[in-house]
Amino acid sequence: MAHHHCTVNFFVLFLTITAQFTISVSQIETYIVHMDPEALPKPFSSPQSYYSSLLMSISEVANSEASEPIYTYTNAIHGFSVRLSPSELGRIKRARGYLFSIKDSQLQLLTTHSSDFLGLNSMSGAWPASDFGRDVIIGVVDSGIWPESKSFNDEGMNDIPRRWKGGCFGGANFSTSFCNRKLIGVRFFNKGVKAATPKSSVKFMNSARDILGHGTHVSSTAAGNFVHGVSYFGYASGTARGMAPRSRLAIYKVVSGKHEGLYYSDVVAAIDSAISDGVDILSLSIASSGALYEDPLSIATFSATSKGVLVSQGAGNRGPSLNTIPSGAPWVLVAGASTIDREFTGAIILGDGVFITGSSFYTLNPIPAHLPIVYTHACGGQKQHKAIGKIVLCEVDHDQLEDSALVLAEVFEGTGVAGAVIILNQSDLPDDEIGFPAIFVRSANGNVILDYINSTQEPTATLMFQETCHGRKPAPKLAPYSSRGPSQSYPLILKPDVIAPGDSILASWQEETPVSPIITGNIISSFNVESGTSMAAPHVAGVAALLKGVHPDWSPAAIRSAMMTTADVLDNLLNPIQEWGYNQAATPLGIGAGHINPNKALDPGLIYDADRDDYVNFLCALNLTDRHMRAITRSPYSCSNPSIHLNYPSFITFFSGNGTKTVEFQRTLTNVGSQKSSYLVNLESIQGFKVRVVPERLVFRHKHQKQGYTLKIEGPCLKQGTVLHGFITWVEIGGHHVVRSPIVVASLMQDTTR
Repeated sequence: MAHHHCTVNFFVLFLTITAQFTISVSQIETYIVHMDPEALPKPFSSPQSYYSSLLMSISEVANSEASEPIYTYTNAIHGFSVRLSPSELGRIKRARGYLFSIKDSQLQLLTTHSSDFLGLNSMSGAWPASDFGRDVIIGVVDSGIWPESKSFNDEGMNDIPRRWKGGCFGGANFSTSFCNRKLIGVRFFNKGVKAATPKSSVKFMNSARDILGHGTHVSSTAAGNFVHGVSYFGYASGTARGMAPRSRLAIYKVVSGKHEGLYYSDVVAAIDSAISDGVDILSLSIASSGALYEDPLSIATFSATSKGVLVSQGAGNRGPSLNTIPSGAPWVLVAGASTIDREFTGAIILGDGVFITGSSFYTLNPIPAHLPIVYTHACGGQKQHKAIGKIVLCEVDHDQLEDSALVLAEVFEGTGVAGAVIILNQSDLPDDEIGFPAIFVRSANGNVILDYINSTQEPTATLMFQETCHGRKPAPKLAPYSSRGPSQSYPLILKPDVIAPGDSILASWQEETPVSPIITGNIISSFNVESGTSMAAPHVAGVAALLKGVHPDWSPAAIRSAMMTTADVLDNLLNPIQEWGYNQAATPLGIGAGHINPNKALDPGLIYDADRDDYVNFLCALNLTDRHMRAITRSPYSCSNPSIHLNYPSFITFFSGNGTKTVEFQRTLTNVGSQKSSYLVNLESIQGFKVRVVPERLVFRHKHQKQGYTLKIEGPCLKQGTVLHGFITWVEIGGHHVVRSPIVVASLMQDTTR
């Protein structure tokens, strides 16, 4: 995204060598500079003191922006961020210990029932086993928090864990007294955005207070405490709670407002602090991009994972096209978004007493009186002006099918029409919030209403709203906006890893500004309904906290593996999970290993584990430069055993070109189930391909024993745009464990359209 630059004209700098040259302020930009601490000069007491000395020596005037770092980093990366002119950057590049630099740039920000839908309950499974995630610390890097929200009360919480090293930093309109045994830490980071926008007229709020609502929503989704009797203007009423209601929250605010932007330098600083503070899980509803070795988030999250922190990140909201996941770091758990079995509805009561239910998310007043109802054929057609004060029944034409509910309802604004019943000839009805009293129905129900209109001289109807139905089938479905794989940063690791609830999620909200631009008037709500992979990531983070609570010795890779290999690939009708709006089965490029199942993940039987050395060996196989390797690993490394075969719970390969080819994958499974167990392989065939596994049986004689296998895929090269998939499943003999991994065989993704 574009930077906001100063508009100051050229000025002259006089250096000590009396040379005179002119520099435009617009040429000064922020850089994240990676340094090698092993190569720094010895006389300095710390890397930070060397950085300060270095910047003073290269700055063109004593008080220039280059004379002081914006941030210094010690945990996420080694280095600093700073504002530099081109000539100052050139001097930095010649300094001892310099590895490389990346220009700072902007990023994007990507419940009462979702826990029920995931099978979480107080009687059995992951909640009681983990004591609701008690004492696991979830860090949230987002837009801050609204601390007064009841979701962040500390009822039922014990003392803060002694291992917590963070703090509660107050500021503008944020007292440290807001922190408690639930909200154990808050920090805010805005030096990067301030440096990038020096002429901005915006007054930054120097505190962790959330004025957007996004961070509050995400935090309460992951670990909100129990709050009874909540709803969103009558919709989704019930008890709100996060995935891990007894987990702790540490908040790292990196977004100051709607228009100020979100910068890498601030996010890396937040991750740097989170690692130092001692978080167990990190939730990132932030989209980054770039190659693994050039993306600051990929590098920072490598450090977090190396320190035992599981990182959950949203896949992005650029679906349904393929190849739209911007970041696919193999050490990050990437979550796509799914629907749940809850539906926001409205009702049409015809004059003859017939009651018809449709989809509607209209939050204002109903139309209780019987009003005339007329059929106008096309929505927004010429007959609409004849329907003033009446309810309109109309049909959406083919060109309007991709429009949102908001757009479809807007055609009636200001027309004098009292309400609308909109017929859609598709299996899935839209559920986004609308500002006009409209209800969406399928063709069959539309025909019932039309028959009634044609059968009486004075047809009437009543429209009722604010109804919520549970048990919708089929569910879940893959949300249409959820980004699809392969990832752009590294397509040879299948992403997303899983899908999780992300559509129409109710969670806490800020009470500073009106809750919705759709609703007229200054209406505030302490809860809001939001959709996106931003909402999926904290669901995954919360479930990861439950697993960490039960298995504190599990690595991030082990937790990821448990969630992936136990994920559901069938919906509540026991059919393959479908894509919303397309009435077709989703592929692993959309759903990854499937829809998370917390209770199954508690006891996966076998796991695909990986540690820092495995990731280093993987990076070695990518033939990165020594500078990039040192920047990512942050310490001396060895490439004596490079391997492209990362021990990952999924498989993807590309068969492009001509002829046939054979691909082999090596994997290792670790027994975390019974002391003694045996597993047989079951392969779901891939049309036109020969898939083999050697060996076909794995025998484990004790817990934590490891056994390896080889997966071989042989077949023809594919036409562009072809995507095939199957599954490899290890089934326990005489037991209940089923360990499933998706396999994708595709052509190269040059065309990202469906």
